Amino acid sequence: MNWMQRAVVLTLVTLTCFALGCSKEVKIGAVVSETGAVASYGESVRNGMDLALEEVNAAGGFEGGAFTITYIDDGTDAAQGKAAARDLLDQGVNVLVGALSSRVTEAIIPLATKAEVPVLSPSASAASLTGASPYFFRNFPSDILEGTAMAKFASDHGVESVAIFVVDDTYGQGLVKIFRENFENSFRSVVEQFDYNEGNEASFADIAAQVKALDPDGIYIVSYLEESSQLLAALDEAGCDSVVLASGSVTPELLQRAGAAADRLVYPQPSFDPESNEREVAEFVRAYRAAYNTEPDIYAAHGYDAVKLIHRAVEIAESTYPKSIQEGLGSIQDYRGAAGMTTFDNSGDVVRYPSIMIVKDGKPIPFDQFKNDGGSLLADR
Repeated sequence: MNWMQRAVVLTLVTLTCFALGCSKEVKIGAVVSETGAVASYGESVRNGMDLALEEVNAAGGFEGGAFTITYIDDGTDAAQGKAAARDLLDQGVNVLVGALSSRVTEAIIPLATKAEVPVLSPSASAASLTGASPYFFRNFPSDILEGTAMAKFASDHGVESVAIFVVDDTYGQGLVKIFRENFENSFRSVVEQFDYNEGNEASFADIAAQVKALDPDGIYIVSYLEESSQLLAALDEAGCDSVVLASGSVTPELLQRAGAAADRLVYPQPSFDPESNEREVAEFVRAYRAAYNTEPDIYAAHGYDAVKLIHRAVEIAESTYPKSIQEGLGSIQDYRGAAGMTTFDNSGDVVRYPSIMIVKDGKPIPFDQFKNDGGSLLADR
């Protein structure tokens, strides 16, 4: 074989290797919300991802090849999210992380599927996303589990009438639909549902006044940080004594903003316990505190795990080719991470049931602990 023939063979091998994902570099494209309704969650997710990226590369990446992340803001807007995903796919990323909101995730899945690039969301929870594509995975639990759990909690604790305040988007309406399907019957009812559009000013004082007049046993809040904190304040100001239930979007920042108005708020928390003694959790919390001088929340934990899960998928697949990463993600079983155990089912969902928390004296505690200490949910009514 002369030098020209060897050069041709080498070129063909190089091109084939490139096509099959032989490059050791893993390029992650992240569609995140740095602005818009879930921007506060976006900062936590990005912090968690950056921390995981640093650890993965410090450990050698994949066979010496580095992991990289390119972030693009989606503004919590579906059209902007599609443009971001298209840009990242054009850049040749191996895998997408995102989006954070369900409606943006819903918009980018078809693009990733057409490109045959896996997409892993660390926070999109809408039930409608289950089985949306063989290329879609999420390590945040589906609203099917959350909505069912909250409906059962309400019915088990004597809440027979509920008023609902909900954001009118894929996430909000999907979660409320599941809640209502599991809550309403001949003995239990939803007395009113207040829908609001993100970005439009809602009259929280008027809503609180209407809720007080309706006097339901409970009010179920499914919204994002800004609106949730304002409604909690308005309900407190109006003197409402209904049991207040919320969605899994509750964060330490929400509790801080709401202050005393959040007292006795009940909400589901995906399985992240910053006080856990489990090695994976304790190491993450310690590293996060050292890196950012603040406490990690559930979104930071899920962002962190998303990068670690991609790393694990690449190791399983022994390849950085997108299709191989997709197959690697689908093969993950019993991965212990910061947010708990992860196994993806056949629909790409993680099966992980939430814990029910209640805020007491400004601090969230497990509801079982509250009950064991003699607390009663309907004591003040």
